[in-house]
Amino acid sequence: NGGSTTGATGSSVQVTGTGRRGGRATWTHVPLSVALPGTGTYIINAAIRSVLVMSSGIGAISFKLVNATAGTDIANSIRVGPYGVSLTQNVATANLFALVSIVGAATIKVQASCAAFGGTYSTTNVVSDSSLAKNQMHYVQIA
Repeated sequence: NGGSTTGATGSSVQVTGTGRRGGRATWTHVPLSVALPGTGTYIINAAIRSVLVMSSGIGAISFKLVNATAGTDIANSIRVGPYGVSLTQNVATANLFALVSIVGAATIKVQASCAAFGGTYSTTNVVSDSSLAKNQMHYVQIA
């Protein structure tokens, strides 16, 4: 069946780390990914915690899943994390979920992008803390 191992599961946890993310419309990899073992259909989920502080205006951090092996975005996987206005700290966890079908093994990664609408941001971090909240990504093969 093309190397399929129905029922395979896996996960990745970013135990610690903070990383400043790219600017408006620039998608940057978050250090979190899963390696899908072979041909099949998978349920992918990820929980990504992030912090946004705006110097002025309104802003947001968005996240999406990408098939790094194929170089393609996972359809309909974009989610918004923190969204905020000037001089406030906004913390949120974005929950990404997708049903993905692949042929052969593939690596699925998380990417982040920041946007400022009529202003600028001073802090845009994807945060994973060993004592508070770990960024996580999981998969289950269903077919």
